[in-house]
Amino acid sequence: MIYKSGVSKFTTNRNNTFILYVLEDISSDILTLVLENIENKSIIIELKTRDEILGVGFYADNDFYVIKKDKIEFFDTASGKFKADFEIKKNEIVYKVIYINENIVLILNEKQIDTLFVYMFTLNSRILICAYNYNARKWNVEKNLHRDISEAISNFNIIQSYYPKKLLDKRFGNELITENINGRTIIHIKKRESTYSIDLKKFIVHEASFFSEKILFLLISNYDNPSTLIKFNIELKVDQLEDYMFSYHKIEHVFLKKYNLPFLRYSSTDNANNKVIVMLHGGPYYHSDFSYDYLTKKFIDLNYDIYKPNFYGSTGYTINYQKILKKNAGTIDLEQVLSFIKMIYEKYPKKKIYILGDSYGAYLCCLIAFRNDFRVKKIICTSPFTDIRFQMLFSNSKNLINELFTIKKIKSINPIDIAVKNELKQPLTIIHGLEDENCPYLQIENFKKVINKKNGQILKVKFLNWYGHYPKNKKEILMISKLILEELF
Repeated sequence: MIYKSGVSKFTTNRNNTFILYVLEDISSDILTLVLENIENKSIIIELKTRDEILGVGFYADNDFYVIKKDKIEFFDTASGKFKADFEIKKNEIVYKVIYINENIVLILNEKQIDTLFVYMFTLNSRILICAYNYNARKWNVEKNLHRDISEAISNFNIIQSYYPKKLLDKRFGNELITENINGRTIIHIKKRESTYSIDLKKFIVHEASFFSEKILFLLISNYDNPSTLIKFNIELKVDQLEDYMFSYHKIEHVFLKKYNLPFLRYSSTDNANNKVIVMLHGGPYYHSDFSYDYLTKKFIDLNYDIYKPNFYGSTGYTINYQKILKKNAGTIDLEQVLSFIKMIYEKYPKKKIYILGDSYGAYLCCLIAFRNDFRVKKIICTSPFTDIRFQMLFSNSKNLINELFTIKKIKSINPIDIAVKNELKQPLTIIHGLEDENCPYLQIENFKKVINKKNGQILKVKFLNWYGHYPKNKKEILMISKLILEELF
């Protein structure tokens, strides 16, 4: 069943004769790109890189492209060399690449813009072919299209973050659709009017494709295991995947009706455990699920009880659950999280409770640090913002910030404004990168100065000159995780 462990991305060519995958080593920042013959599993090409790889694909029989942060590289297998690369602008996300008669066609969008663009790249320029508007749900065709482009557009699945269903492959007269919901993945195989569904229980599917009518390539992970590439026969029982699960934790997706709050719970079976951690995700248009996370795995190994609330704004539930946060950020979601933490505090009166937040979740952590209606051992923030006005002016996520907040209502939910008139009530540690463009570090400096005038002894700030907003590679994941774990002891 296992094809290859440690795979982070994969794709197969149209004839299913070759597979291209990216191998990650958690102890290293080196990635290995492998082109392999599927039939005999012989390796044709093996390339190593320290660059972040965002996606891979085939543009010919065994020639492939690699999407990196700032460019797309095209590899010619016959010569064993990359023969061309095309620049990606800083604010663009690439969804699909098509290669037609030496021309590159890209389907991409710009961050924070609800339009998908299709460009034809020539040697010195890019030409807009057409665009898709998410709100109108309609393609605006600007030029006469090549047949291959028309086919790609007609088959292309329009994906926004709040759509849990994704069309990942279309072969053998079938459509392969994955639906991530309630922290797990359901696979739908649709043929004409009939649909066959497989519930993968505690597993997340990151990528999938048909190998044959009844056999799928699946890139899966769960809370206890990094992503693994498997061949899965749809006629077999999903219970066979349980062989991958060897944790002593009981995990479940729970809906707390009282607060309209879904959350993940990892319950330790070790009665001697005396620590609880509540993890608040970033985004806020994101969600916690059962996929593998290095830091969560560390907490599992330490026998922590782990809680991951998916507060208002989280994806993977309903559109309304996500959109309700617009102009309400820092209020309705904070109320949910505070109620949840109070519940945890009452449930574990003798245990040490920690709160860990990242990015937007770290912003919520900064607000929580001024509350005194419960006690926690420590609050740890990575990459927070502490001044909403500063974000509106200087962050490269200013469009998102303006979508979430209203300038007239931010005073009571702006950490630096609260700090002017109030003291911290909970021990707070901030870990922040000097290269962070999403939440520039100068606001953290200002926040620190204001706090230090009152009670700086319970605020600790660690600035990292090598860190941006998120880890760029495995090495940075290990380093930032080590810093977080040090705060727990």
